[in-house]
Amino acid sequence: ALNTPVELEAAAKAYRVKLEELQNANRLLGQRMAENEALQEDLRILKEKLAEHRRVVDKLKRSKKKAR
Repeated sequence: ALNTPVELEAAAKAYRVKLEELQNANRLLGQRMAENEALQEDLRILKEKLAEHRRVVDKLKRSKKKAR
């Protein structure tokens, strides 16, 4: 058990260090989540552009077939 002031202070210091580590990890997680959201939005936009390009290519292919 933590009976002496020295033991209590050592335990308190250990908890403060662990708390700081957890706060840093939480901050980093928040940054990574924000980056992930931005990448997801970029991916969504790229998929939309790709779909539009495919529609244009398909339309061109159909018009070429009709022209033959």
